[in-house]
This record gives sequence, structure tokens and C-alpha cells, in this order.
Amino acid sequence: MKQDKIFIGAGIIVVLIGLVLVGLSIFNMATYDKAEGVLDVRKTGRNNRTKAYVTYEYKDVLYEDVGLSSYNAFTMKDGKNCTIYINPEKPEWPKVTNYGFGIFLVLFGIATVTVGRRVST
Repeated sequence: MKQDKIFIGAGIIVVLIGLVLVGLSIFNMATYDKAEGVLDVRKTGRNNRTKAYVTYEYKDVLYEDVGLSSYNAFTMKDGKNCTIYINPEKPEWPKVTNYGFGIFLVLFGIATVTVGRRVST
């Protein structure tokens, strides 16, 4: 009985995290300015972690090699264009959407809750 509550609790937390990520992506799209940038994907650091950088122009200012907070190997390819969202008050910190990861977390959380319910029966 305790195991089913752990599955259900963990699943609910994962669903909530996924919903927050999707909500942040929607917020960025609705409130920030949209721009196009060119991606530079490279491995950095001691552990060779892949990171994405973007070069873009916003209000006649060129921003070069600005690090993105997240990287998606499926959609972000070196040299390709990328849609970014820019807060006019902080144009040097572009945002990207995280729908894919957020939706994955929601589905994974729902599956975890389902497993938890089946364990309890």
C-alpha cells in the first residue's frame, strides 16, 4: 500500500513540473518578442556537455554566441535557424520553448500515477 502512494505522489509531482514547463513556454510566447537566430551547437566543459549558443539581432543590436538555458538535440541543429523569445528589458537573455520536455514529463507522470493505482488494486 505504501508503494502505490509513492508512485502516485511522484507521478503528481512530475505532472506538475511538466505543466510548469509548458506554462512557461506559453508565457514566453505570449509576452516576449519573437526573433530568429542562428544556432551554434558545441561541446563544452570538462564533461563535454552539449550546449547551444545563438546569434541574433534585436532592435538593431547584434548579440553573438549567447548561451541558451536549454538544449534539445532533436530540434536544435548546428547552423540552423531557431525561434527565440526576448524580454525587451533583458534582450541578452533569450528564451526558447520547452514544449516537448514538458509534455514528456506530463505523460510520464500520468503513466506513473496509473502504475501506482494498478499496484494498489
